[in-house]
Amino acid sequence: MRYQHFGDINTSADVHVPIDVAMQHSMSQRISLREGKELSEQASAQSQLVRSFLSMSKTVQAVITMKEAISYSQSNEIEESSLDEREASTLLPSVSKPRLTRRFQAAIVAAYIVVFVLLLINTALLLRARSDSRLVNKEWSDCGNNPQEARDRGCKFDITNFSWQHEPCFDRELTDEFVSKMEFRFFKEENQTTEVSFDEALQGELDLWVPWELHMQHCLYAWRQMHRSIGSSSRQLNNQLLDFNHTMHCGMMLMRRDREMKGINTKVLVNYPACQI
Repeated sequence: MRYQHFGDINTSADVHVPIDVAMQHSMSQRISLREGKELSEQASAQSQLVRSFLSMSKTVQAVITMKEAISYSQSNEIEESSLDEREASTLLPSVSKPRLTRRFQAAIVAAYIVVFVLLLINTALLLRARSDSRLVNKEWSDCGNNPQEARDRGCKFDITNFSWQHEPCFDRELTDEFVSKMEFRFFKEENQTTEVSFDEALQGELDLWVPWELHMQHCLYAWRQMHRSIGSSSRQLNNQLLDFNHTMHCGMMLMRRDREMKGINTKVLVNYPACQI
């Protein structure tokens, strides 16, 4: 959803325009391809790191078990010693109790550090491999500048954020859910002179005035779409949802209490964000 505030917080309405225009051309450049050999080598390295991590974990566990056994044995020896033995011990040269050497303790600490470092490296490689696999053979593409161009490019209108989107960035399941619960009214003017039907709004051809509640719903559905994309290898996010400023904006809007939820006080503009295809 595109937006920009005109006036201060006490104005009667919020008008929204694009946030991603400055990013559009730079993000439309082709993403560099990653060779299959590189991904294969990363997968092999990850597998080796996992095996090393498991082996090191077993070693550390064995060391810890040994340390606990020694401590337990020492404790039992002290508890089982009799009063007579303690009195007799005063007549004999003192013998120090066996203790873990500093070298042995240092080895335990070093083992923990090695395991921790291996875990960090493995996590980084896994994230990099997942990112690379999603960038191979993909480039940024928008849906044009008007509804007809969008249709010609195979884009679909997503009313959850009033945008035309390519198939990889179009979450049909969320959009259908949003539509099934839609009870909002749409107007061409702020003064609510001309009301627009829901079916007409779904055509994605008009900039419209909507209630504040729809703005809030947009933010909630945008966050759900982001989370669903993270857990999927096929779902993509358009460059507006990827913009951290949009997330911050939604967070601030959800905190506001000076807007009437049903009031027609927000203007939304049809937009055409870029998507990786």
